This record gives sequence, C-alpha cells and structure tokens, in this order.
Amino acid sequence: MFQKKQFFIYFALYFLIRIFSYFFNPPTPLLPGSIINTLAAAVILCLSAYWVAKNDIRGWLIIASEILLCGSGNIFSVFGVSLRTLLLATSIAIFFYQTLKERNLKSIFVFKFPNIAIFILLDWAIISAALGAYHQHSIGLVISDFIPYLFFLYYFPLTKLLKSDRFKTAVFNLLAAAFLANAVFLFLTFIFFTFGLVHMQDSYYHWFRDVAQGKITPLGFDFYRLVLNEHLLLIPLIIFFTYQNIHRPNRLYDLCIIAGALLISVNLTRIYFLALIAGLIILFSRKMFKQWFINAFILLSCIFIFFTGFYLVASRGADPGWSLFGFRVSSIVLPETEYSSLSRMLLLPQILYKIQLAPVLGHGLGDTVTIRSGHFIGSGITTPHFDWGYLEILAETGFIGLILWLIIIVYTWRFGKKKSGDYRPLFTAILAAMLITNITSPALFHVFGIIVTTFLMAQSRVFSEQSGAPLQTGSPFGLSKGDDKQNLATNG
Repeated sequence: MFQKKQFFIYFALYFLIRIFSYFFNPPTPLLPGSIINTLAAAVILCLSAYWVAKNDIRGWLIIASEILLCGSGNIFSVFGVSLRTLLLATSIAIFFYQTLKERNLKSIFVFKFPNIAIFILLDWAIISAALGAYHQHSIGLVISDFIPYLFFLYYFPLTKLLKSDRFKTAVFNLLAAAFLANAVFLFLTFIFFTFGLVHMQDSYYHWFRDVAQGKITPLGFDFYRLVLNEHLLLIPLIIFFTYQNIHRPNRLYDLCIIAGALLISVNLTRIYFLALIAGLIILFSRKMFKQWFINAFILLSCIFIFFTGFYLVASRGADPGWSLFGFRVSSIVLPETEYSSLSRMLLLPQILYKIQLAPVLGHGLGDTVTIRSGHFIGSGITTPHFDWGYLEILAETGFIGLILWLIIIVYTWRFGKKKSGDYRPLFTAILAAMLITNITSPALFHVFGIIVTTFLMAQSRVFSEQSGAPLQTGSPFGLSKGDDKQNLATNG
C-alpha cells in the first residue's frame, strides 16, 4: 500500500503548510488572522464539501489530510473558527443529508450497540455542556470541550470508507509521511533553539506556541523539551509501526520506529514511557520473539542514543543528560522533586473536592480548577487543564460520563478482540496505551484520542462485515505480506 510519489507529496505538503501558516497566520492572541489564510481555508472547505456531496472520495481525503498533516488543527481558520471544525460540521451534515435522501437511515440508526453508545455519549456531552453553561463556565471553554465529542460522528462514514482500498492506501501514506515529517520538524526546531537560530519569545516561538500549539521548555545546557498536541498519537503510532515491522518487516517501518524514538527523546512526557512499555509487552509473542525483541531493542536503544546525543550537542559535550532523564523518571514516584509533577499533585485535592460536590452529574464541560499554595505567587492559579484524565471526566461529566466512556472502550476492546483476527494484539496494545496515557493527559477525550477510538470501532465493524481473515483480504493498516518485496524495491 506504500506509494512513493504519494508519500513524498504528503511529506512535502506537511512543511509547506507550516511555512504558509508562519507567513499567513490564523488569528492568535498576538496577531490578527491573515485574509489569505482565511481564503485558503475557505477554498479547502468548499472543495471538500463539493467532493463529499458528489460522493467523491477526494472530499474525505482532504479531511483526513487536514487531521494528519495540520497537527493541532489551528493552522487554518475562517473568521476565527478552525478549518477542522468546519470540515467536520460540513461533511457530517452532507453525509446525514445524503443518508436521509437515500432513505438509508437504517444503516445509522439500526439498533446496533456502537451506534447506540455513540449517540448516548453525545447526548450526555450535550447535557454536560448545558450544565457547564448553567454553572457559568466560560462559553469558549464549554465549546472547546464539547466539539471533540462530535468527532465520534466520523464513525458512520468511516465504516464505509474503510472498505475502499484507495482510501486506506492514502491514509496509510498520510500516516507515514506525517509521522516522519513531524520527526524532522521537531529535530529542526530543536536545532534552531539549541544553536540560537531562534529564541524564546521571538516570532518563531510564538508561532510554535500559538499556531502549531506546541510547548517549549528549556531544561538547561540549551536542551529544550518540545511537545505538540498531535503527540497524543505518538505512542499508538509507534505501537502500530512496531507491530507492522514485527509481522511484515519493511524499511519504511524501520524509519518510522527510529522517528518515533527521536520524537520521544525530545518530548520526554513521562506517562508516554509507561504507555510504550505496556504496549510493547502486549505485542510480545513467543512465535515472533526474535522480531519482537529486535524491534523493541532498537526502539529503546534509539531513544537512549537520541536523548544522549541531543543533550551532548546541546551542552557542547559537557553533559550526557542522564541525570535529567533519571530526574524526570524518578519524579513519577517523587512528584515533589519536579515542578510539573508538583503542580499536578497540588491540583489533586481540589479536583477530588469538586468530584465530591457533584459525583453523579459533574459540574459540566468547561470546568476549571484553582491551585492555592505557597509555591505560587498571588492568590492562586486557575486552569482548565486538570492534568488527570479520568478525574477530569469525573469532574465535568460525573460518574455517568465516566461509565459511558468505559462502555465505549470496553466495547471497542471486546469487539476488536473478537473480530480483528491477527490484529488483536495491536488493537489491545493501542487501547491499553491510550488508557494509561489518559491517567495524566486528556488522551481519550482529546480530538486525537476520539479519532483513534472511532477508527478502531469502525475498523472492527468492517472486519465483522468481511468474510475470511482480514490479512487475506488486504491489510487496512499498511503493507500486506504480498506487498513487501515490491515496496522494498520501491523504497530503494
């Protein structure tokens, strides 16, 4: 399913999009939005809507490209509304209209468990949004918390799209191109800051923060920790490429595993390491022990080598950075030794208190929590970021919301386990990684987390509707066994 030309077009497009948004930015806290950015977003929106309405798969490929190539989704906007949100609203409206026009509502509203679960969770999200407005939460925060739930609606077109080889091929090439391009982008950004080509608070820094919606943290010796929102997909994708390489070794997967190691070495999010280890353990197979061990060893070794090499370069050979690495790992069990871990622990009693006040219904979407401690200047810091994924679900949507989420996850796991054949360990490993990541990050209810869950649900449904083993009818996840030799030759 690898197509060299398609791959490199997507790879180049990844960087062209970022260069474009740097010079023609969407609205940010510091800058008004460029009219050229608005016009470009409007053209993309109109093209997608036209093709979706004409049942042309290119309309859906534009949507997939925006999700995978545009990172946080803030690169394009139309009068302050992100292109990603507009594409969602337009495409789903057209899809439901066409379904209604063709009198095929049974395909959506048929009494099948995933359909019911999705609509019930969406209904509860609407109720939680109303509760948030009732409790006078910021309307902007309520809307930003509610919109991700709407991405569950992509489940319905996905159950049709994943039957198309053209769509699956394009998405695979998009995934690989975006993943490798993101590694190159982070590497270049790291070099820019380490060697003083760009600086904190300059135009590139604000573009990275406000448009790419990343986080840059100096950690000493000119070493910078770089985090992007799309890195919520990092561990699921590393697990995916590792699984593929275990069963169908390919140079492209080798490159993606190495790229994943590079991204982890500059991201340094602690919970990602735990999620990765759990995912690798689940992928373990006695039959494929040699391939599993080689891939796991290369991945973990590359993480160590990249981190050490980057820190040595940043410190001009003065420090390999091992003390910093150990410091961040040790802060998992000793949170008082590190600022971000300490702030998370200070939030905990406030969040638990909120949950006690409204355990069943929650306080509604858009809720915030305030840290009051001598560690911080002033009366306190109020933030919408709880830094505790499951507790944030409880605080905002109550036990009802958490139970609905667990029903979705358990269904996805059980149905995937039953219907995914040889891909059973992959489904389980990705879900386990997401569940672990959600302990301290919004992995489940972030747009990217919902997209992953929705994809797994849709793919399970497609598997259940197909006869024969999935691997014999063509892999929806990448190169099938018969493609290996051909694509290895294409890769050079």
